[in-house]
Amino acid sequence: MDTDEQLPPPNLAARMAVWATKRGHGSTIGKPVIFLLLILCWFSLTSLGAWQASPEPDVGRRLADALYAPFTFLAPQDSYLNQTESALLTDPLLWFGRFFGAAIPVYAIVWAAIAWGRRRMAHALLPLARGHVILFSEPGEGDGIARRLTSDGEVVIQAEREPSPERIEAMGNLGIILIDAKLPTALRQSNAEKASRLVVWGADDADNLARALKIGELLTSRHEDILVRIESAQMHRAMRLSRTILTRDDARLRPLSLYQAAVREVLADADLTDAAHHFEQEGVHVGIIGHSRLLEEVATFVLRHNWSVGLAPPRITIDPAYALRWEGWFELHRQAFDAFPQVLGKDAEPVSLASGHDTLINDPTLTRIIIDLEDDGATVEAVFRIGLHLWRAAALHYSIQPVTRSTHSVRALYREGEMNFEEPISLALQRHAGSLMSRQRDRAAARKHLTYEEGLPDVADLPANKPWRHLDETYVHASRAAAEHDPIKKSDLARLSDSPAAQEKMRRNEHERWSVERLLDGWLPTADRAATDPKQLVHRDLVPWEELEASDKEKDAAQVDALIAQTRKDES
Repeated sequence: MDTDEQLPPPNLAARMAVWATKRGHGSTIGKPVIFLLLILCWFSLTSLGAWQASPEPDVGRRLADALYAPFTFLAPQDSYLNQTESALLTDPLLWFGRFFGAAIPVYAIVWAAIAWGRRRMAHALLPLARGHVILFSEPGEGDGIARRLTSDGEVVIQAEREPSPERIEAMGNLGIILIDAKLPTALRQSNAEKASRLVVWGADDADNLARALKIGELLTSRHEDILVRIESAQMHRAMRLSRTILTRDDARLRPLSLYQAAVREVLADADLTDAAHHFEQEGVHVGIIGHSRLLEEVATFVLRHNWSVGLAPPRITIDPAYALRWEGWFELHRQAFDAFPQVLGKDAEPVSLASGHDTLINDPTLTRIIIDLEDDGATVEAVFRIGLHLWRAAALHYSIQPVTRSTHSVRALYREGEMNFEEPISLALQRHAGSLMSRQRDRAAARKHLTYEEGLPDVADLPANKPWRHLDETYVHASRAAAEHDPIKKSDLARLSDSPAAQEKMRRNEHERWSVERLLDGWLPTADRAATDPKQLVHRDLVPWEELEASDKEKDAAQVDALIAQTRKDES
């Protein structure tokens, strides 16, 4: 299977470069301590030895000899005393003092040589490195990713604009090699051609894309993995529409999103659909209080993910106080929402505005309320106020899920209190770095795509009939969504009997889930079942289940049947 797990591991040169850069905790403390001990031993032993050995009867002159003596033992030589008085040199304290005095300049010279050579060795090894990760970021912006990758055994070269010597030293002690991000020097210095992944992780989507494209142009050979941070849903849509930007002759760009990773971590399960079944609700119904890019991802994910046999299509209700701020998201998906009834063959209103805040929090059909006021303090106040209201209202069965943006202490407040809040959606970068950068991040999705490919005729000339590494991003997105839905399919399979009728319901449900995912990704149905056109983002299979041809139904059946077979295998 052509997935990320086949990326080459770091070679010996890459790991040696890290070793040469990293001083380690012991050496960081040890060198100054050893140096201070040498000075203390040198001064105290020679002073005490000179005091004992001095022939001066006068206390003042004897004290002067004792204070002067250490400075004559900074190099191996005879005593400051006259050679004829050699009997005085037999004093052991003076001999020890002479040794420590000579060791001070020698140790300082060796220490400086090692520090100088260590940096030169690291820079000399970098051009020989293979299988490493190069992270282009602003100072502090990508540290969470770099640290997580390092802890996972990766070799990370972090490129920043004009890093200070202090920051280079600090990151080096963590096992992260820091270089200047100036192009093309950074690519040449870090041997980017042989890196397993190049990551562009800045705060601005447009800047990230521009830098990633520039890196691709400067590489002399095509690189399959340039990961670029893109958070805007509109930018994701624009990049998928401009397919040549992502799949270029010089590089393959793969968009990453911290918001999407945060949402998938806590919502890519069957909890919402299981709760809807448990409380005998019509379908999954999520209320949203606040507005943020993260909540936009939450709304999109809820609508495309929570499809279960026996439940109506999932829906979202938004607090009217934030309606104006949601207009951009509504406009992005307006055509998709308008196409829901046509594609699903049933009336569907996926998103609505509550008539008021009190109406929303008193809605007995709600499955969950998700809150993000873009400030942890304000979110805590809203969460506990609504939580107290929910505690007192026996007729309400929804759960509450907050969003946290900063400290772990806030998450502990939700998790360890008396009220049973859902696991918070966390935007801590280091928490999600592993899933974003994992070598196996798309393993399950690639298996889904392989199942799809195996169900196609050998001669099928379809845009999605390509190996995983060469697949357009829109089909990668579809495969990820299919893999994320497996927990709900397994829950349905456990709840329903493994009968032909139940399997047929699951296949229909899979088609409806796939249809909504395609609509929310920008696709629309063709006119009169015309041919699919990926350039125009129109698909002939975006029709109700009953209107599909038998061969098209087999695509949905293949996904369901593969999961059933895997479940049976796991159980046996």
